[in-house]
Amino acid sequence: MKKFGIALIALALVACNSNSTPLKNEILETIDEVVVENDTCDKNSGPVCGEIQIQCITTPCNPVQETLKNECEAEKRDAKILYNGACIENESQSEEDENKPSSSLPEGEFAFNEYGNFQGEVYVSGYIKEKTIPEAFCENPCSITYQGVFIQVTDTGNDDFKNFLLENQTKNYVSTDPEKNALAEIMLGCVNEENEIYYSNDSDEYGMAEQVVDGELARDVLAHTDPSKRLVLKLTKLPLSGGRGAPACYSHFYDIELIDSLNRTF
Repeated sequence: MKKFGIALIALALVACNSNSTPLKNEILETIDEVVVENDTCDKNSGPVCGEIQIQCITTPCNPVQETLKNECEAEKRDAKILYNGACIENESQSEEDENKPSSSLPEGEFAFNEYGNFQGEVYVSGYIKEKTIPEAFCENPCSITYQGVFIQVTDTGNDDFKNFLLENQTKNYVSTDPEKNALAEIMLGCVNEENEIYYSNDSDEYGMAEQVVDGELARDVLAHTDPSKRLVLKLTKLPLSGGRGAPACYSHFYDIELIDSLNRTF
């Protein structure tokens, strides 16, 4: 279309300068080139599979494959021609996606509520990792530390929970850069000398409340440090409409319940 427009402008110039032979010849040659090129492009009607780079808002995106009318269209779209003919769907990838097992965990009721907050119960499987963390309100270098307890989440049946993890990345409480083969790393609290798991949790209903997981439940949870032997927890998050500074041993979840102590190997 753009080249056709150039040809029309050129014809107009010829009409306006009919007495200028050199200019007339130059313009007519330009018209011939445009017509020949456009005619060649139209005749080149065989489809091609092109690779097109797309733009993402937050992260780099991989190029996508798209069937284009011909090589000319590929050139106009700045597409890299992969091969002649329509794009063929990656059958092996499709089969892999179809055969990929879905989560065996219940979906739970964890969801985004009408007030713009996440709340509810979610089931997660994973294994435990302990590591030293600094006091939250302490200037560097800080000599006050705690023994943090984290679950490396390997599975969940709830997509809203996955969105929650992405939206609540912080240094200590949630990380989406966990160990290999884990979806996320979530802080459950800290462990004391009695091997109890203690943590603070903030909610509209109870405010900043102190919680303790003790006895057999704490021992069972802390025993699951082997990535091949996982446990299943039910985590409950109460509604929280506001926010405030949280202590070092903080959990987003008001209640932690051990559903299954999986001693079977994955």
